[in-house]
Amino acid sequence: VLGSRGLGDVYKRQSDNICFVNFKANFTDKNSGTAEKEKMTIYSIVDSLTELDNIQRVQFLMDGKKVDNFGNINIGSMFGRNGSIIAE
Repeated sequence: VLGSRGLGDVYKRQSDNICFVNFKANFTDKNSGTAEKEKMTIYSIVDSLTELDNIQRVQFLMDGKKVDNFGNINIGSMFGRNGSIIAE
């Protein structure tokens, strides 16, 4: 979807309004750095996807597998909308 930025597949599970975002391995190399940059990266994706009526939470994967961290940010659990982070 955003190939050069390392984003792989984005798909939604119908039963519970969860959207899965599957990063390619190089996503971390191209988008990590400071904790603030990583937080903005994650929440810009989460807040954009949860703008859609049928998506309430986002789960991140790395090469199809659940991982604990994206740089300094714990991505092991699902994320809900947090518009205040993007507004900062």
